[in-house]
Amino acid sequence: MDTFQQDIKQRFVDKSCREREVLNLLVQGDSTKLMARILAISTKNIEMHRASLLYKTNAKSLTALAQLAVLSCILD
Repeated sequence: MDTFQQDIKQRFVDKSCREREVLNLLVQGDSTKLMARILAISTKNIEMHRASLLYKTNAKSLTALAQLAVLSCILD
């Protein structure tokens, strides 16, 4: 594994189970409302998990977050 991929993978180390679930759904292209229905939580909670993921990974946008997740190969 090269240094670039290790750096990206490190950004996803301390994610909660719920954050990983939200991330997987985000990468699949699901809307906030659909994610909330699937996970049986409010849309506000989805937005909070996304904001937390953006902060923890230092991603500038949801698109960048999804790209980082795919590059790091951390998806289930």
